[in-house]
Amino acid sequence: KKVELANYVSDHQEQHQQLPWKCRCCDAQ
Repeated sequence: KKVELANYVSDHQEQHQQLPWKCRCCDAQ
C-alpha cells in the first residue's frame, strides 16, 4: 500500500501543477 500511496502523491503533485485550484483534498484543509 505504500507504493500505491507514493503513486497517488506523485499523481497529486502533477495535478497541482495543472489544476491547483481544483484540488478538493487540499481545499478541505
